[in-house]
Order: sequence, then structure tokens, then C-alpha cells
Amino acid sequence: MEEETVLDTRVRVLRWLIWICVVSIPVSCRQAVVNDINACKGRSANEWESISPNGTDSSTWREELDRSQWELAPAANELEAEALLGTTAAVALSDDQIAKLVPGKRAKGQPFLVRGIGTRWGTGGFHMRTNSLGELWVAGGALSHRTVPIERRAIVVWLERAPPKVYVTFHVVE
Repeated sequence: MEEETVLDTRVRVLRWLIWICVVSIPVSCRQAVVNDINACKGRSANEWESISPNGTDSSTWREELDRSQWELAPAANELEAEALLGTTAAVALSDDQIAKLVPGKRAKGQPFLVRGIGTRWGTGGFHMRTNSLGELWVAGGALSHRTVPIERRAIVVWLERAPPKVYVTFHVVE
């Protein structure tokens, strides 16, 4: 009798474990999503997305730009930087604008302010590449199993010449 009770308890525990596993599989395998946190304020990050017609196959793009070649505009100047990017994905910057946006920062090339989509989470980051036509790909991304808050991010980048086209993407990797 006592053996049957122990066996019955083990079977129930095993059934519960199987049920928990079956229920949690869809939750753990769901796609990570983004939350466009400033969309309701008229500053949707998704409006800045621009995907290359050739896709984002890295073989058509040169090596990633060195981190010394770009800098995020500081949060204190983000609205002013966004205003400069209101109708265009890239704008040449004057010395005065550079001094205000990224004081003391210098790099090889001409400075441009470009659009980006990013997150302020610690797992977020950017990669930038150019192709043979001088086009720029600004790829934002984050590592997360949860909903990622995305927002517009203005970036100062030093390039050989003005990019004729800027492609802006954001991806979440689990």
C-alpha cells in the first residue's frame, strides 16, 4: 500500500514536470519583440528603418567601421540631433556642430550625423559598414529574451565621402 502511494506520487510529479515543459516551450521559443518607446510622442524609431534592396548580406559590405570612427550623440542633445535628421538620413556637420555633439572627438574623414535605431540596454550596440558605392549600413541590435525598448539614435560618423544612401536596421537576438 505504501509502495503504491509513493509510485502514485512519482507519477503525478512526472506528469506535472512534463506539463510544465510542454507549456513553457512556446514561451521560451517565442520571437523577441521591440517596443518603439517614443512612437506615441511622434518620434517613432521604426520610421527611420530603411532596409537595403539587396538585404543585409554582409558579403556585399566592407569591413565593419572601427569604433573610433563613430560616436553616439549624447542624450542631452538627442532632440536637436533628431531635428537635423528630420528629412534626411545623413547630414554633413560643421565644426561648431561637432564641438557641441561630441566635444573633443576627432577622427579621419568628414563628419556626418546619421540615423540609427538602438536601445539603451546594456546588451545593445551598433555595427556600421560601407559598400563599394559609399552607402552606409547602420545596424543596431540587442541580445534579449524580452521585449526591447527601441528608440531613435543619432550617430556622428566620420566617412571618406557623403553616403548616397543610409540603411538603418535593428535586430534582436535571443
